[in-house]
Amino acid sequence: MTNHTSALNSQKPFLTQYQPSIGTVVVLETLHNFFNEVSSQTVSTELDDPEIGHSFTYESQIRECHLDYSLNSIKRIDKLLLSIKQSLPDLTEDKILSSEDPFYNDSMIKLLSYYLGELIGRARREVPVWHYCSEAHFIGNKKARTDIMSVEFDSDFQDLCDWFIPIQIIYQALLASNNFGVLPAQTVWQSTLDLIPPHVLDGVDFDQPLPPVPTMSLYFDRKKAFANLDKADLAYLQMMPPSWMKDDALYEQLNQLATLYKTGKVVWAHIVQANVMLFSTDDVYSCPAEVVYDPTGRTPVAHLAEIAHELYALKNTTPDANEPEILEYAKHITNERTRMVGFDIPNSITPLPLKSTTMFIWRLHLPNGVLTQAAFPVLISDTTEAVTVLPAKFWDEAYYNKWLEESYIRADMYYGVRKLYESENPWKKNEKYLRPKVAELIDTIPSLANEISFSSYNPISNDIDFVKASIYQSLEDRQEEGISPIKIIIGVLIFVAILKIIKVFI
Repeated sequence: MTNHTSALNSQKPFLTQYQPSIGTVVVLETLHNFFNEVSSQTVSTELDDPEIGHSFTYESQIRECHLDYSLNSIKRIDKLLLSIKQSLPDLTEDKILSSEDPFYNDSMIKLLSYYLGELIGRARREVPVWHYCSEAHFIGNKKARTDIMSVEFDSDFQDLCDWFIPIQIIYQALLASNNFGVLPAQTVWQSTLDLIPPHVLDGVDFDQPLPPVPTMSLYFDRKKAFANLDKADLAYLQMMPPSWMKDDALYEQLNQLATLYKTGKVVWAHIVQANVMLFSTDDVYSCPAEVVYDPTGRTPVAHLAEIAHELYALKNTTPDANEPEILEYAKHITNERTRMVGFDIPNSITPLPLKSTTMFIWRLHLPNGVLTQAAFPVLISDTTEAVTVLPAKFWDEAYYNKWLEESYIRADMYYGVRKLYESENPWKKNEKYLRPKVAELIDTIPSLANEISFSSYNPISNDIDFVKASIYQSLEDRQEEGISPIKIIIGVLIFVAILKIIKVFI
């Protein structure tokens, strides 16, 4: 793989490491179905756990445990498992892992393991990422189920396990003590405390539900990313709103740019629908697009793609009026000119907390100015529904390179903006149109006041024609808007003068 960005961005590869997973989708959907009392009617799909809803022998007892994500709910689980253990005194490792035993395919164990992993994540204040175990897992001399999942944390805790298998904790609490077992009998409570740093539990009310896990933001070291910026990067980070955006809801995205640059979290977004001009260099206009994303950051690109396709399939349809949200979205996606910002995807499409939003794609923030891939990183914030593309300069090398290698367009937007700023600086006389304002940006990112240095950047292309055409097209658009009223007035005055002259000769 060619490295186009070694001088551009040397950060930890946040787009290729510690990614959301399909396993996480399965866990979250399963828990959602259980808590909404639909587990026994779950319809299997490609991502569903096919076993949830089958042989759920202890469903009523689990509901009586009142699984509310409080720490003390673990003790209630222990009480349930102890009662099961006492009723089945011969429940050994060999038996529980035997495909002939009812417990082997009992959804109760898997459900409790999912709940436990998520609860431990809440207690640690770290996001659990679920993975199907890629290698055979053994307990004693018995091969464990092939569909069991492990939990991984991108942990900052020293001397604390950042990977474990929750279902194994449930097994330990169920197994009868014997002289042959590899796993010692241990309660879920004991195992849980081994995975949570004691200091994070200070002041926690064990009877109250723990808050949800933090947003799974893709790794982005702002301090490092912004440290070496300079005045030329002002132009790169600013946008010039087209004339049609004056009274458009998308203008709020430009108003929120400084906030998104300063505090925004990075998550994946996937295109649902976009203006056709964004896919080629034949047109240089920046345009709107419809995207779907997960504000919690826990949905992988592959699943976002599936939801995007399902949303796009609503185009030119008239869904059942009993689902007004979907009917509204179908009208919106069909119209192509309406705006829908921060739309919550209905549960009938996905139980995950996904959103669809209309956003403005500023083409100079893409690596080569065109939509080569359907997925890209965006900045989101808890304080606004506005979403914007993370400028490509701050992407990690692997995804930046992939974007370029899968496109025939060899252009470099970041280099083009800097070179144009250095040679002509068309932004200087048009600052009134730009967002964010210079003062606001420098206040947000002080390094933008640094003197220009271009020595360390090695562009993939020296061609700045697209950047130049895009900027001057935007300027021409705004200037025409600004002078058109003057032209009208001048035209009227000339017309009146001509009439007066004609009257003189009549």
